[in-house]
Amino acid sequence: LKQLIFMKTKSPFCFRNSFAFLVLFFSLALNLIAQPQYYNFNTTGTNNSFPLGIATGKMLQALVVAGEFNQPTPSPSGNITKFYYRVNELYPFVNINYSFLYIRMGQANITTLPTGAFYTGTMDTVFKGTNYLVNAAGGTWVTFNLTTPFAYDPAQGLIIEIGNFGFSGVNFFPACNTNLTGNRRSYSVGGSPFVYSGQGV
Repeated sequence: LKQLIFMKTKSPFCFRNSFAFLVLFFSLALNLIAQPQYYNFNTTGTNNSFPLGIATGKMLQALVVAGEFNQPTPSPSGNITKFYYRVNELYPFVNINYSFLYIRMGQANITTLPTGAFYTGTMDTVFKGTNYLVNAAGGTWVTFNLTTPFAYDPAQGLIIEIGNFGFSGVNFFPACNTNLTGNRRSYSVGGSPFVYSGQGV
């Protein structure tokens, strides 16, 4: 489970996932906060390179089930306008320039991802960045301002897909992981096109 965060137009929220710290965030009135208000985890856990630490590119889908964005209180419904990714303390982003990076989101009444395959339900592209430069210190959150808001319903599971076509540099381990139960993340082989490779908790 990788650490990620999102931001909403009405109120912030986050999600728990075996895909290291996924966190959702809703935008507040002046956008003065640099970390999520609602999240699933905010601890280091173990480090992982998927999907933003693979120099040749990688795609990953993560599931946050209903009710898992519950820190410090349960998240409300609203439009997600920002996405936050929790950075491992030992692996900061230092001038990491992605040739292409995207985020898609979808919702469904599910508690586990499909076995042996990617989720193929309806998903919306909420972020696209070409030649997208990322700098972030370890132990902080990377903020992605979504190009398209996503309407979030806390009564359903949230599927987040993050992919990139590679970056200049070497592989590193920027994500924080927390193991849960069920198929919580599915990932591709390295490089594009994104072909299913495996999954885990």
